[in-house]
Amino acid sequence: MLGIIKRGCTSIAGLASSRAINSWAPKFSANAKKINASYAIYGREVALSMKPVPPVLAAKGNNNNLAILRAGGILFDIAPASGTKSYDWLKKETFRLNPTECGEFLALHAVPSVSEIEFLRGPNENNKRINRFSKRLNLKTNPDGNGVLLSLHVSGSTDLFKSMTLSISRGEFEVMRNLINYSLPRFFGFDSSWSSNISIIPSAETKISAVEE
Repeated sequence: MLGIIKRGCTSIAGLASSRAINSWAPKFSANAKKINASYAIYGREVALSMKPVPPVLAAKGNNNNLAILRAGGILFDIAPASGTKSYDWLKKETFRLNPTECGEFLALHAVPSVSEIEFLRGPNENNKRINRFSKRLNLKTNPDGNGVLLSLHVSGSTDLFKSMTLSISRGEFEVMRNLINYSLPRFFGFDSSWSSNISIIPSAETKISAVEE
């Protein structure tokens, strides 16, 4: 069937069948098993695991369309060592980066003027005088440019204070950056939008400009 495939404002004339077009869209199954993807870095005193957090979807209207209710992000699990090459994940601390913060993460090393970034969590995170439970994640490039130092500081209203620091090599940091860079458009569902929002114009309407303004 001769038709036109439309992606947004661009129309591509060519041979395509509806079966072929439909095969581009992702397939979902109620019985599909969840993949627990993660990337871990193990240091002498601290271990870190980063995991993707998919966006939260909600039904929109009566046509089975889905809308992004909450964007995805990256979750860090940071645990202290409990012995040689062993870590106590029951005492882990978690820290989630939203998409904008992931963009700031990518700027580290990529933008020469950015050598340190910091993220704050707590009930009074907009107040400079934080006297209740809070978390502070800091990443700073090494002076020689070879790697990054990651530090997580946790404090509370009592004497509770915890600090964990992990040295990340340049190669490990590049892996982290590439995983976040790959995940960023998926936090907003851009990948699903481009693979499923495709319209086929009947052959009778093929007399149309290749690009619509």
